Amino acid sequence: MTPLIAYCGLDCARCDARTATIHNDDALRQQVARQWSEWNHVDIPAASINCLGCRTEGVKCPYCDSMCPIRQCALQKGVSHCGECLDSTGCNLLQQVHRNALEAQANLQDTDFTIRPERPEDYHAAEYLTREAFWNVYRPGCQEHFVLHCFRSRPEYIPELAFVMEKGDELIGHIMFVRATLTEVPTTLSNGERGNDECLHDSTSVSPHVSLPNTIATFGPISIAPAYQRKGYGLRLLQYALERAREMDIGAVCMEGNIDFYKHAGFTLASRLGIHYHNEPLDAEVPYFLAQELIPGYLSSPTLRGKRRGSLSLLYTPPQGYFAAIDQPEAFAAYEATFPPKEKKVLPTQLFPE
Repeated sequence: MTPLIAYCGLDCARCDARTATIHNDDALRQQVARQWSEWNHVDIPAASINCLGCRTEGVKCPYCDSMCPIRQCALQKGVSHCGECLDSTGCNLLQQVHRNALEAQANLQDTDFTIRPERPEDYHAAEYLTREAFWNVYRPGCQEHFVLHCFRSRPEYIPELAFVMEKGDELIGHIMFVRATLTEVPTTLSNGERGNDECLHDSTSVSPHVSLPNTIATFGPISIAPAYQRKGYGLRLLQYALERAREMDIGAVCMEGNIDFYKHAGFTLASRLGIHYHNEPLDAEVPYFLAQELIPGYLSSPTLRGKRRGSLSLLYTPPQGYFAAIDQPEAFAAYEATFPPKEKKVLPTQLFPE
């Protein structure tokens, strides 16, 4: 995005204050000062109208330099512009600007990327990207690329919901979805009891259960190349894929992740939608287990609910394919050996340090 697009999306190239500064036009300075004084109900002296742009080097008007809350917020967060900020969709300050300047909102939409369905010739590059994106994040090394590799041959994999994101000829993002199921919470379990912790990755670990007629999915890994992380690309890729899932009549999506990120894509804690995670207490509000209805009212439909038993009457167990590296350690080791060596590190932020 051109540096003359301000953090909020306004085009500094079209700003009379910048024109007056470049051409040292005192008459235009006075005109701008009068307009800005009227708009803001303060006395703005013409001598203060000196600005070369919000995001450029050089002189700036006092307001743009140190008083604009949007600019100060962007500088504090370290984003190049508000379009990279995950909080931009709910930002009241930004919405005030965009209500009066629709072009500013359009200017923040980085369209220098494409999202398309994954093709077989993308498989290796997508797995390499996934390995790079997750290396040393949750554990020393990572397993996510092997999970992706194995899921493609499993029946729950949804090839129509596998997408890649590209900038030019560079693959920078990937996402995949698989079908999942919700079952009724077994009547043999009461609130506060747990499923079989020793069989965390066994889909039959909590039984008996009643299969329900439902169409839900989960997704992941969702991968963004390290150089493009924390710039909003992951959110755009996810939003695109969720819309395609909705078009395929996927009623809801459950997943495990950080609510601070995924709330921007419409997710909430699954317990608030009446869905229980198989390996946690029935009355727990599990902070990492999230869900979203893609079809409004889907999770509360009588057909799906069956006989309700309290506020949590639906049970979710992750698809078996997510435990491929645990179930097939030798195959995983052989697969990992096909990639260039990388140093495994134990980090304090990892969930599964080995």
